[in-house]
Amino acid sequence: MKKSPIYLALITSLTLTACGGGSDNNSSSNTSGNSANPANNIEETASVNNNYNTETSKDIQQWYSYSNESGESLSFIKNTITIENDKQYTKSVGLGNTRNSIDPVYFTKSFVYQSNAVEHPEYGTQTAAILNANANEWKVQPYSNNPNANDLTFTKKIRTIDLSGSNMLETIFFDAIYAYQNTAKASAKNAIGSAMYNFLATHAESQFPEGSKCYVVLNESANVPFIKVDKSILAQTDSDSFNLEKWEDYKTQATTFYVKMNNIEGYFEPDANNKTYYGLVNYNGYKRFAEYYSSGMIYDGEAQIKELENDLSYYQDNELKFNQSLLNHLKNNYCEYYNNVASNAIKTRYIPL
Repeated sequence: MKKSPIYLALITSLTLTACGGGSDNNSSSNTSGNSANPANNIEETASVNNNYNTETSKDIQQWYSYSNESGESLSFIKNTITIENDKQYTKSVGLGNTRNSIDPVYFTKSFVYQSNAVEHPEYGTQTAAILNANANEWKVQPYSNNPNANDLTFTKKIRTIDLSGSNMLETIFFDAIYAYQNTAKASAKNAIGSAMYNFLATHAESQFPEGSKCYVVLNESANVPFIKVDKSILAQTDSDSFNLEKWEDYKTQATTFYVKMNNIEGYFEPDANNKTYYGLVNYNGYKRFAEYYSSGMIYDGEAQIKELENDLSYYQDNELKFNQSLLNHLKNNYCEYYNNVASNAIKTRYIPL
């Protein structure tokens, strides 16, 4: 039987403009604030804006996402996007033993984009500017310390979903709920972690109140090519032996291609099945893992859903039942960010963040 990719993992991954707060970050990092940290000196001509107006604007939106990690213990992360006066901010808070959020740095041919080093006192880190937004599409430009940076924009096609009356646990924790309800106790605990299993066993299903909404990014495109590296990876001050050996291999392999963006260079492997090219970059003399994106479509959730739909004929019995349920979830009530009404209900009933 044909084995398909895990579409849920693909679709729930972070969007490129640092909207997510719960992704894995397994790299070691040096997060000290001194000038020896290369990640703090990505642009020598930086002019950081720290003149925040602490008065709340009437033109404000806030959206909230939730992620969790489960094993013997359970932890949650709540990530808040605040949009005020066409500026986008991101702030994460955790409950339990949580890991740091991904903080991407983007390199184009002319500029470098990274989150503002000075946080807003209420909203957190400024990550982007909203160039245009309506009910179906957002066009954003990632933040840069360089006021002249203007060559990289992301266009996101979004769908807003009315959650009024929908089951909360099923929406927030679809995969965990499915395992809890449809597999034996031992198998469910192994699949979702004993802590998540116990959480579901002690929390009854509830429905979202009237006015609850969420949105999901259906696809995303970029207008120019770029290299993406997490800031914590750039902060590393050494190159492990694997990266050094891989770098030498990449330099001589006929299948890899070379890219130079601004003050960073790298070798990447082409992959016809993905929008992302993975490889290594050389930055300040150190070799680090990175991603390269060409211009055009860089994420296509709609295509992934269509692929899952086409693959249903390969499944039988329990696998077919799960993938049919997953497909229905992704089409109808998969959420990335929730509005205030939905978030307050989640806070009251399940996640006190």
